[in-house]
Amino acid sequence: MQDSFEEWVEDIYLPSIDLNVTFDDLFPDVDVLTSCISTRDPANGTCPFLDNAYKLIDDTMQDLTAMVDTATANAKAISDKADEYKDNVYDAYQQSKAFYDGVHDTVSRLSLDTS
Repeated sequence: MQDSFEEWVEDIYLPSIDLNVTFDDLFPDVDVLTSCISTRDPANGTCPFLDNAYKLIDDTMQDLTAMVDTATANAKAISDKADEYKDNVYDAYQQSKAFYDGVHDTVSRLSLDTS
């Protein structure tokens, strides 16, 4: 059981999550974006970069959410497998203890000399 548990844990992939993403990372041309959202006459048209920035932010949020969901699911799977392993060890201990207690009781009841 221990070997299969260790092999199972080694096969789990947990993606790294970069929480240090800045707006500059998401949108390298932030100076262009700044000029687009500054006060200006709407008659001059709309900024073509603004829609892309919203899409990029939304896409990044979806990617981060998917990575967090994957990491959460894998952490839960590891926890569940560890609980299963712990329960199996406890059951094996209880069975061994019951066996040796039974042997001890039988030897005592039959007054066998074990020296």
